[in-house]
Amino acid sequence: MTRIPNQYRKDIQVLRGVAVLSVVLFHARESFFSMGYLGVDVFFVISGFVVTPLIIRIFDNTVSLRSILRNLLAFYRRRFYRLAPALGAVLSISAIAIFLVGDLYDHERFAKQGLATLLLLGNIGAFRYSGNYFSPNPNPLVHTWSLSVEEQIYLILPLIIILAAGIKKPKVGKILSAVYIVLIISLVLFISPQLFNFLYTHVGVHDTLAINFYSPFSRIWQFCLGAIIYFFTKKQTGGSRRVFLPLRLLPTASLVFLIIPYISLDTRISSIIASAVAAFVIFYRSLEVLPTWISDILEWCGDRSYSIYLVHMPLIYIAKYSPLQFSESNRKYALVLAIVLSIFLGNICFTKVEERYRVTEENVTKKSYRVRNLVLMFMVIPGLLFTSVAVASNHNYDSHQVSLKACVDTGFDPVKCLWRSPQNNGLIMVVGDSQAYSNADGVISAGNSLGFNVMASSISGCPFLDVQTSGEDFKNCKKWQDEVMQFVITQKPDVVVIANRTNGYLNPARGWRMLLDDTGLAVSSRPKALLIYQESIKRVLGEITESGSRVILFQNIPEPEAVRTSILTKLLNRGKTIELPMASLSVDNEVVVSEESIVRDFPAVQLLNPTDLLCRENQCTIVENGSEVYRDNWHLSEYGSQKFSPLITNLLIGVLKHLP
Repeated sequence: MTRIPNQYRKDIQVLRGVAVLSVVLFHARESFFSMGYLGVDVFFVISGFVVTPLIIRIFDNTVSLRSILRNLLAFYRRRFYRLAPALGAVLSISAIAIFLVGDLYDHERFAKQGLATLLLLGNIGAFRYSGNYFSPNPNPLVHTWSLSVEEQIYLILPLIIILAAGIKKPKVGKILSAVYIVLIISLVLFISPQLFNFLYTHVGVHDTLAINFYSPFSRIWQFCLGAIIYFFTKKQTGGSRRVFLPLRLLPTASLVFLIIPYISLDTRISSIIASAVAAFVIFYRSLEVLPTWISDILEWCGDRSYSIYLVHMPLIYIAKYSPLQFSESNRKYALVLAIVLSIFLGNICFTKVEERYRVTEENVTKKSYRVRNLVLMFMVIPGLLFTSVAVASNHNYDSHQVSLKACVDTGFDPVKCLWRSPQNNGLIMVVGDSQAYSNADGVISAGNSLGFNVMASSISGCPFLDVQTSGEDFKNCKKWQDEVMQFVITQKPDVVVIANRTNGYLNPARGWRMLLDDTGLAVSSRPKALLIYQESIKRVLGEITESGSRVILFQNIPEPEAVRTSILTKLLNRGKTIELPMASLSVDNEVVVSEESIVRDFPAVQLLNPTDLLCRENQCTIVENGSEVYRDNWHLSEYGSQKFSPLITNLLIGVLKHLP
């Protein structure tokens, strides 16, 4: 097989420029540039087109398995040197920025995402630590999912071609056949992920649509499409000149839909359309019809697209979500500044890192020793920074008693997780997901003040229901639930306090954990999720009360829109009394009414609605007397939990009066 040089094409770089700008605008304002994310799909097709000749070169002058493996390793090395320096530099700076201005209680999640990116698993990290791409928890590194997908495809696609086409100068026909087969299988997986539910559920993944979005196996068809266009381009030299001009203008004009405001299509359909348009534009050189001044600007952005893409998301995160005390109007200006800085700093990263340490065929031997050391430095430094942030977040940021006693996410331990009272009048239990451990401080104080021992057991993402949940990492909620329920039935505690974050499970659109149905699939319908919750909580309340125990159902705490703090804001405000008295309230009133209706059938169950204590007139107290009431948007602080101690004390007195 003869070597085909990889020639520079200005129109490809122009297309890169369109793609990167659309992604930046999408992340800046998703609701306005709602189709901008398709720039990533365009990148995938471009990568397939550009990398295919590099894969073909693996087969040059190969007469044995050893020679092809040598060429394959050289291909991997060039890809690594091409991507690693800029990625390492941006991640190093991002790690420092995240530590200083990132949400304090999200440090661990951000650090794990950074480490996943360094291990070429940024897409798995995005699925685990952000959830659904279109309704994610704010994450300054979520965009690295696409980089990891590319890197994973770089690893597996050459191997697939080698296995399918052979090692001794395979014919183009064999390579094309292999590419077609991979494209068809991948496209079927992309369009109909439910066909592979049995595989996903086998490995503990229940949100098939989310994982399908991030998976290289459901994305490789876009690379294959680019590869097919490459082969067709070589057969149809001069094809672009034979196309009727309006036909060339049509795909060029259609690229505008990437940044047209307020347009929304099904994500899979829109990805197929964007990929097809990108393939047409590449094959027919459609962007060559643009005026020179426009193509020059877009080419400049396209040359720097990798660096711009790397730097834009951390900057946009700081502008949109960081705990820095911006007013809403100031955040809008900060967002515009973030877009400008993305291009400015992307250019610096391109010229000072990408270009400086670019390794080509000619200089790979001469520069390999120096570049290898620099690349290792670029990888090791962010790795150490992210590890330090993750370790620090585990030890310094949580003062809840249940957390300090290591009774969160450790299973049911009735011996270790017990707060004893000298009077030993009886036992009160606190059980539930992360809201249980964050609400438990007030229950412990109230219970001990009445002479009762208090026991707590909490697993994040596992409500105390008779149902399993989905999520980024599998947790055997049913096993834990059964163990706790067996203890309740046999030991008969006086009162069981149940605290769950029901808002999260009953709103699948948020992309958080979802309830699983009887078949083990995640429930994506709000009405069905509410029905499953109602049936499950009735079963749980029935079993507990039939055993002779009383129940206090601690309803979902109201969730303010923005409760954030950072290392930098804490340092700047040290010694100051900051009053941020109110934030907008989020309460699921349908769930509140539903629980009130359910409790009417259980005389031994009392409701504790926290809204009246924390909020008034659709506003919630965030800071009170210089102390934070909330730990984050979804959990009370230790101070906030203790605010409930008098209320819980009175409620317990009333409940305990009715015990035999």
